[in-house]
Amino acid sequence: MERTTFRLVNAVEKKLVEKFKIDTDQNKQLGQIINAAYPDEKDIVQIRNRIRLTSKKTLIKEFNHFEGNLSIFQPAIDITDQALNKERVDITNFVNSL
Repeated sequence: MERTTFRLVNAVEKKLVEKFKIDTDQNKQLGQIINAAYPDEKDIVQIRNRIRLTSKKTLIKEFNHFEGNLSIFQPAIDITDQALNKERVDITNFVNSL
C-alpha cells in the first residue's frame, strides 16, 4: 500500500472546509483547517474531535512532511501496511460521519 495518500488528505480537508465553511485563504494547511473546524476550547466534543484529527495528522499526510511545528509526533517508520490501512479507514469513517 502506498504510504502517502493524497486522496485522504483532500477528502479530510474538503469535508472540513465544506461542513464548517472554512476560509481557505486564511487556513491553508491541514492543521489550520482542523483548528478552524473545532475552535472552541471549552466544548469537550470539539476538543476531542480536534485531538482525534490532529493526532492522526501525520498519518493523513506524508510521513516526511514538515509543517513547522516541532511538537508534532512522528509515527514509527516501521508501521505495518495493515495498521496504516486501519487508520485510513478509521479516519475516512470519522470524516464521512460529519
